[in-house]
Amino acid sequence: MSITRVTSSVDVAELAAGLLDACRDRPWGVVSISVDAAEPLVDVEYLHDEIGDVCRLFVIQTGDLTRELDALLPERCQVYGGAARIYPIGSGWTATPERSPLRFVHEARLAASVTEKLVTDALGMANEAGLFAQAAPSAVRVRGVVKTLLAGGTRGWVQLDSGDLAIVWHELTFPEIPLEWVLREGQRVEGMLDPQTRRLIIDVIRPDAKQLLEHYPHGAVTLALVLAVERQTGTLSVHPSLPIEVTRRDVSSNPFDRVDLLLAPGDVVPVRVIRDQQGRTCLRLSDVDDDEEVLPALALVPGGEPWLVDGRHRPGAASEEPVPDAASPTHSIAGVTPPDEFGPEPFEIIPLSASPLPGPGRRRVAVAPIMPTAATAARPVAVAQPPATALQSTQLALEEARSRLRVLEQQLKQVGGLSALDKIATLRLELGESAAQNRGLREELKKVKADQQDQRAMLRRSRQTAATSGYSDRRTRFDDDGDWVRHEVQLAWIDRLDAADRVTWPLPGFGVGERFASSLEQLDDGYKAKALKAAVDVLTGRVRELPTRRPHPLREGDGMSESDVVRSDGARCMRVHVEKNVASARRLHYWVLPDGMIELSRVVLHDDMEP
Repeated sequence: MSITRVTSSVDVAELAAGLLDACRDRPWGVVSISVDAAEPLVDVEYLHDEIGDVCRLFVIQTGDLTRELDALLPERCQVYGGAARIYPIGSGWTATPERSPLRFVHEARLAASVTEKLVTDALGMANEAGLFAQAAPSAVRVRGVVKTLLAGGTRGWVQLDSGDLAIVWHELTFPEIPLEWVLREGQRVEGMLDPQTRRLIIDVIRPDAKQLLEHYPHGAVTLALVLAVERQTGTLSVHPSLPIEVTRRDVSSNPFDRVDLLLAPGDVVPVRVIRDQQGRTCLRLSDVDDDEEVLPALALVPGGEPWLVDGRHRPGAASEEPVPDAASPTHSIAGVTPPDEFGPEPFEIIPLSASPLPGPGRRRVAVAPIMPTAATAARPVAVAQPPATALQSTQLALEEARSRLRVLEQQLKQVGGLSALDKIATLRLELGESAAQNRGLREELKKVKADQQDQRAMLRRSRQTAATSGYSDRRTRFDDDGDWVRHEVQLAWIDRLDAADRVTWPLPGFGVGERFASSLEQLDDGYKAKALKAAVDVLTGRVRELPTRRPHPLREGDGMSESDVVRSDGARCMRVHVEKNVASARRLHYWVLPDGMIELSRVVLHDDMEP
């Protein structure tokens, strides 16, 4: 597919019609040429080499033609002044221009980085459009070893068994998570290689909900990534292709808690995988204890490592740039004074710099990629600087644009003409985008401050509750040990299970041994809570579906052939884990009477084998 040059009003009309066609089957890219240049700074030939098979490319000169195109497209969907953008399929981008990021480039040294971003945009959009669902007709199945991850984690080099090299693009794996969570250096991979682009689409694992439950038994605990949160709901994933919604009840039994104050996008948290009454796969966090056994997360590539590990959080997830919510100025030569909203902002500007990632360089024909060598490694490369926050970056962009705008206004006064006006219009375009992002950051800041206020209020309530309603306070209200234990077990049952689960797992009548209350009183509040949770699991029968509890008979000795401990009335002593993988882990002993009734015996240390 060739690069199309837009040279007439007829071409503009056809381009606009194609962009707005909701049935368009592939992304389209538009690269503009700045007003005083003959060719774009963006390397369109490299773009064509990399994405020409899945994205149609257009080049347009800034001036009358871009003004005509601007008039035919919705607000903030324009492109001119040397900027470029990729338009996805469908019509959603017309209402949400952020789905088609506008990429600015002003200097030749930045062209490679911007070109690479456009490649990334196009491949991601093509993948969403399903253009990689089937391999290209010329593709061949290959195997190889991942040699290294490059370009800020956007691609990986694979040395094939044949000795050739291939490229794995992040956007064609699981673009919502870092590529290093999918691949590691030295890992063997297999997939379909396009010989022309050297693009390797590796085999990945995409289980469905049924396969997920086959991998994780009902009640098992594993890790999940928090994708999104709202006040009362959140979206978590134990596999990138299986998002599961959770409610406040799944996250916390406290009705005053908020999901967005307990979880944040990018967090990796332990969850319990369950099947609800309708057979759907669900996740629950509210009853996961700190010391429970956590099963490894799934691998995303055959033979790969778990994609989630404890403490691994998605970098930058909590501080991503917000979605801009305002329209930018239109491409017009009328009026050059920037709006008041571009004036000084009440934020401190901290001068931090960030160098662009190394880009592709100029390339005229498709050639096999070359692995870095000692010689190429000696070439100058951009050194990463400490990254600025999104707010600081926006402020710096605004300041730079304002300075350039003032210079161009002076030039306009001196020489006049459409060229200078078009340059100012380009700066207004950039200022509009930056201002929209800035407004989004302000809204985010307001939300953060409101959340902090809510957190302080919740902390005050929790402390008041702890001071007036703790175990010790309730204990003083009971003279009878058994009545106190039954009351605490009842509260623990209500706290551990929501209303629907309490119907499924009712709390039956039970006995309280003469030493149980004293063994419970010796524990601090944290251990009391754990012991009572274990008691609830035993009494309701949930213990049989929770592999971490591991119920088993207490035996007369250490050997497996030793007899079970049985009381004179025929009751058998059982033992379950209150906690595990910690020093001096606690265990719960209880008696199962001949009629099936349960009597709580004692909470003991791991080595205590007395009933």
